[in-house]
Amino acid sequence: MQRGEGLHDMALAMRDTATATWAAHREHAMLAAFGQWWIARQHLYADSMCVSAGGSCSAPGQKLQQRWWTTVAPMEQDVASSARAQAALARMEGPTFTGSCGLYVDGVGGPSGTGGQTCYLVNTGALAVGEANYGRLPQSVTDMNKVASQLTVEMPGSLPELAKSAQYNPFEAFTSRANVMQAWSSYGLLWTVVNDLLGVTPDMPAHSVAVVPEVPPSWPSLSVRDLRVGT
Repeated sequence: MQRGEGLHDMALAMRDTATATWAAHREHAMLAAFGQWWIARQHLYADSMCVSAGGSCSAPGQKLQQRWWTTVAPMEQDVASSARAQAALARMEGPTFTGSCGLYVDGVGGPSGTGGQTCYLVNTGALAVGEANYGRLPQSVTDMNKVASQLTVEMPGSLPELAKSAQYNPFEAFTSRANVMQAWSSYGLLWTVVNDLLGVTPDMPAHSVAVVPEVPPSWPSLSVRDLRVGT
């Protein structure tokens, strides 16, 4: 279920035509309005909005691109047009946003002054999902590999919150450091494989499930076991 279709699909399942119609119109209006966040000269979506003038802001309502990792959200949520997604993802896979540890929390040259040093696995996972959503499978696999490479960094067999990177300190006090075991760190692996690469799409109201796989060229095969879908 993509593009904010949740309420629309639930209403159809309940045969609530009025709500389904309202939701479809609302979704269309929201997606049309979302286009204003695109910054054409940068080939990226804005990640911030000014609330007042000062600093980087010349006026309230000004859209900014400050190189935060949330720039990937339109592609992760599959609400960007194909052309804009391809352009933005190509930029985000470059050295400003991405390094050997994955997708930076804040990119090089951002407002924090320390950009390009910290990678969280959920960030890189979101990039993997975004790449797969738009058929960029080699790039998605590269991002997934960066997440998987952290499996033995902290607690063997468990993915940590923070990737090994420039600011990584395994001896930092537990009261101040990132979590050594974080469930959302596996998001970019599990969701990408099941939803995008295997193409498992359940339709609970219709009691059906579709499987439309798209296996990356670099993988000889792909399978999943014990995946529960309804009953």
